[in-house]
Amino acid sequence: MIEIIAQVLGILGTIAAFVSFQIKENKKFFFLQAFSGCMFALNFLLLGAYTGCLLNFINIFRGAVMMGGKKMHKAPWLIAIQALYIVATILTYTNIFSIIAMVAQLVGTFAMWSRNGKTIRVLQLFCVSPLWLVHNIFVFSI
Repeated sequence: MIEIIAQVLGILGTIAAFVSFQIKENKKFFFLQAFSGCMFALNFLLLGAYTGCLLNFINIFRGAVMMGGKKMHKAPWLIAIQALYIVATILTYTNIFSIIAMVAQLVGTFAMWSRNGKTIRVLQLFCVSPLWLVHNIFVFSI
C-alpha cells in the first residue's frame, strides 16, 4: 500500500511540474515547482530514497525564496540554496545516483535563478529531467 501511495504522490508531482512549464508568470511557476517538490519529497521518503527526499524538501524552500521576487533574488540566497543541496547529498549519500540527483538540482536552481523562461525550459528539458529520470529509474519511482 505504501508503494502505491508513493507512486501516486510521484505522479501528482510530475503533473504539477508539467503544468508549471505552461505558466508564464514567475510566481505561479515557482509555486507549482514548490508543490511539485513537496509531492516528490514525500514520494522519495516513502520509497526510502532519502537524497531525493531531502533535495526536494529543499526545493520547497527554494520555491518560497524565488516567489519572494527581486528582493530575494540575491547571490547569497543562490549560494545558500546550492550549499544546502551539497550538504544534504553528503549527509544522505548512498551511491552515484545521489550525486546525479544533486547535479540535477544544482543545474535546475541555477536555471531558475536566471529567471529567463527559455533558459529554464532548455536546461530542464535537456539536463535536469534526464538526470532525475535516471535517478527515478534506480529508486523505482514512476
